Amino acid sequence: MEHAKLSFDLLMSTDRPAADALAVKLDEVNRERQEATRTCVEQARATILVSQKDAPVIVVADEGYPQGIVGLVAGRLIDEFYRPALVVERGPETSKGSARSIPEFNIIEALDQCADLFVKHGGHKAAAGFTLNTSRLSDLQSRLTDIARQQFDGQPPEPSIHADAVVSFRELDRPLLFLLEQLEPCGAENPPSRFVSRHVAVRSHKTMGKDGEHLRLKLMQDNIVRDGVAFRQGKAWSGHVPPFIDIVYSFEWNEYNGMLSMQLNIKDIHPSATNHR
Repeated sequence: MEHAKLSFDLLMSTDRPAADALAVKLDEVNRERQEATRTCVEQARATILVSQKDAPVIVVADEGYPQGIVGLVAGRLIDEFYRPALVVERGPETSKGSARSIPEFNIIEALDQCADLFVKHGGHKAAAGFTLNTSRLSDLQSRLTDIARQQFDGQPPEPSIHADAVVSFRELDRPLLFLLEQLEPCGAENPPSRFVSRHVAVRSHKTMGKDGEHLRLKLMQDNIVRDGVAFRQGKAWSGHVPPFIDIVYSFEWNEYNGMLSMQLNIKDIHPSATNHR
């Protein structure tokens, strides 16, 4: 949405008024990015539900998809549909896009098989970028569909979440957080630790963010209360969170208004098998 030099200038600034102005500008750009991402995801979702509901790989293209956010949009589509996703800013002559993929599908190997269609392309097994003549978009979609169907053998994979351990809330304390910090930095080859806790009581819950996109919960187990947040799960659970749930989450610090607290970053929620008080 803007050149990265804007962030660099803020980090390097030694003048307070100039730094304040840059911070305000970055905040404005970030809000614009969030709104543009939300709009494009909704538009892409509508297209998928009409014409690609059962497709093994998603390819959406539009003149209104800004190049700076197509990768973000692709990632959001994977979160919802769990299929490789390509989002393309379509131009009159050439188009530029980003691809994001699931662990079961190496996206750069698939794009390499379509190399003759591209002006240029590159990336790795989970993410890639490409440029091609707009006239070849339908060819790309057709070929990737064939590749994915052959690889999945008619059975697209179901999403799964790896967890490192089943723990109780009694084990979630500050010393554990300090130990987890020693495993950083986390990334694709060193993912953050994830835990499972079962039969957790929901003390309270509410949606937050624009349009209730996210879910905030207060949870209790063994008389210990922990705060949790489930990003982009507000609409899925709003109004019908069960009284007891099983959760998969990352355990992390949350800094807000200068205050540091412990938080569960919840990745998945399921009703507990015995869901009664």
